[in-house]
Amino acid sequence: MIAKAWNWFGALDLFAAIIFGLTSAEGSPLQMFHAGILGPLPVQTLPFALIPTVLVPLFLILHGIIYAQLNRQASLSESGTRDAATAATAFGR
Repeated sequence: MIAKAWNWFGALDLFAAIIFGLTSAEGSPLQMFHAGILGPLPVQTLPFALIPTVLVPLFLILHGIIYAQLNRQASLSESGTRDAATAATAFGR
């Protein structure tokens, strides 16, 4: 349960980074924040351009994979508990 909540928090943080990036990008129709002199210019050149273009989508995909694995693990443990209870009842325990 804690792992799922932490995973959702991490994904929410990445979505917040995307939203803040969109609302502070110079010349963006969604610009609401004016970041000052440099603004988002450092993130528009390599190597920092890899953060919004590669790393954030990769980490969102990884969060999705982790969430799927946590759900799979939870369903397997539930079915294992259910199977053990059914077997114990069948054998009169």
